[in-house]
Amino acid sequence: MGSIKAWETLALALAIFFGIRLLTAPTDNRMLPLRFLPTRVARLQIPGQAMRPRLRPAQRKFQSNVYKVTSESVDRMVSTYDTILGNEKDLQGPPRLPNFRKTAAENWRDSVFSVKTATSVPGIDAINEEGTATLETLTLPNKKQEPFRHLSLRRIFNNRFAYSSGSVDAKMLKRYQQRETEGYQLVFVDGEYSEDLSVVGSLPQGVYVGGLASCPPEIREKVHEKARVVPQDIYGSEYWATLNKAMLKDIAVVYVPEGVTVEDHIQFTFYTSSSGNTKGTVSFPRMVIISEKESDATVLVNHMGEMGTKYYSAPVTTVDVGFDAHMTVYYHQHQSLSAMHTEVINATVEEDGHFKWVGMLTGASVGRINMDVDLIGEDAEAEVYGASICSEGLELDMHAFIRHHGNHSISKQEHRTIVGPKSHGVFRGQILVLKDALGVDCDQQSRALLLANDGEVTAMPTLCVQPDQVEGAAHGSTVTDLQGEELFYLMCRGIAPEEAKSMLTKGFIRQILGMMPYLDLRANVVERIASIADKATFQWRFTDVEEVNENVVMERDQEMAQMF
Repeated sequence: MGSIKAWETLALALAIFFGIRLLTAPTDNRMLPLRFLPTRVARLQIPGQAMRPRLRPAQRKFQSNVYKVTSESVDRMVSTYDTILGNEKDLQGPPRLPNFRKTAAENWRDSVFSVKTATSVPGIDAINEEGTATLETLTLPNKKQEPFRHLSLRRIFNNRFAYSSGSVDAKMLKRYQQRETEGYQLVFVDGEYSEDLSVVGSLPQGVYVGGLASCPPEIREKVHEKARVVPQDIYGSEYWATLNKAMLKDIAVVYVPEGVTVEDHIQFTFYTSSSGNTKGTVSFPRMVIISEKESDATVLVNHMGEMGTKYYSAPVTTVDVGFDAHMTVYYHQHQSLSAMHTEVINATVEEDGHFKWVGMLTGASVGRINMDVDLIGEDAEAEVYGASICSEGLELDMHAFIRHHGNHSISKQEHRTIVGPKSHGVFRGQILVLKDALGVDCDQQSRALLLANDGEVTAMPTLCVQPDQVEGAAHGSTVTDLQGEELFYLMCRGIAPEEAKSMLTKGFIRQILGMMPYLDLRANVVERIASIADKATFQWRFTDVEEVNENVVMERDQEMAQMF
């Protein structure tokens, strides 16, 4: 009996002690009434203090992290424990406490939405609502998903954001506005059209370029329809495109009506401003290009931001090429070397239509482009050419997917990558010829130049042909480095080593760069190449330099004559 009375006294003392602590705790931090839980499952302490699973010493390896107990989380914990207790017989090993802490990706997403601002552009709010509702049903990108296996998600998700200042470096903006587009230069700052910074000359009748606010009603309806469509989830495009749909503030519009040819090149510059502090900013440019039947136009798209600052840019571009229409898009991504860039480009080409895309990727700490092209009509044609220049720890990633739906459709794709020290270049392409598409001609090539031993190249070209009857189907991939005898050859001609390195590197990318009709843009890219060519390392194929005899020099004479 004495022992029983001692336990009763101890229980009463503990009840008084915990009762006083509970009553003196802050009102918003008091624990709601809980049923007693088996000590094998958990031990709940006073609100605001730590809580750990109560496990036997042999089971300490299953011990979870320390969690904060507050009144807001108690209801969730009770329902979780009810589930655990109800299925306790089916559990393998001791139960673990649920993890209520948000992941880095979830905190990143919350930070993105925390800087969302209102817009006065008609119809944008409805698009944002649709995007936000869809985004809640999607899973955040992670390394376990195949499309993101080679993407540095940690670099992206470790950023936090603040409101942008809206300021523009006019001197830098002027530097990247091309002389060939003078008179037709449109500027979007943080995703919104800036009428003060834009210049739009006279255009053929019916052609419209600009923001959505001034768009004619009949064109605006078509743009809204295109902007609401999220591209297929190819290479993870759905999440980035839906995020853009939820956050966009304006839409850049290019509309060319039936039978109209626009002779002048039109330049769109998407500029991301800084926050004025250590935090980054966000920008979600949205672009819709509609080229109606038998029309022709050329557009230059330029993505940039304040140099040396952190920010995240996630553009989405939709291109619709009509019957027998021609649309050419030149592209230059030269974001800040501390920026993050994820982009989705979706193009649809109808019968006899022609779509050409030539892109240069030279910026962003992490840069990813997902391109999706559908050749839905007979004799539809698509040409996709790109070049990535990776240096100073950059990671540039190009994913492309081309589908042939129509008979006798043609696709040509070539991507060239230059990788410097501590950088990573990725190319993943796929051409799919559907079983009903006969007489298709497709070609896909990937070329990579490795300038340093600590650089990395990932190339994954894929060709999938379902029908038996094709006109041609080819794909290939090569990775190489600059050879020492090539440097020796140029030095024998009196060329300095630094200049020789630059010449060899420029020669590798010359075929793609030469497609760009803008002299200033090409000069900027060449300057970028020269900055990483100085750090290049060479591999000698010959065991002795003396083996580079006159015959080798003569062979190099012929090769260099063709290259330059």
